[in-house]
Amino acid sequence: MLSVDNNGDNKENNSIKELTEALKEASKCICELQAKVEHLESYIKTIDYNIQEIESAVFPNANDEYDDNFCDEIPIVECPKCGAKFQLIQTDDPDNLECPMCGTQFKVEFSDPEE
Repeated sequence: MLSVDNNGDNKENNSIKELTEALKEASKCICELQAKVEHLESYIKTIDYNIQEIESAVFPNANDEYDDNFCDEIPIVECPKCGAKFQLIQTDDPDNLECPMCGTQFKVEFSDPEE
């Protein structure tokens, strides 16, 4: 006959089961958040496109130097404190950036690609 130590193995098994359930729930939440982030990214791209269309209709001959000089590829910045990487958007001020992960404020200096 197999006997189980009620004080040892059952507690460990229950702890493992509880931990497994917690991890499953966390995984589910992460997947839901990821889906929401993807939806928001799509929504933001749509808004950005609509704003560009409005700008071109309202200001057909506008010469926006910032847009003309902005890189074709969106620059990726790394936080000096936590190491999080994120993309700059045209409205970001490189002299006053804030990390979306840890809130650290820092400045970014861009080098001239022709140098």
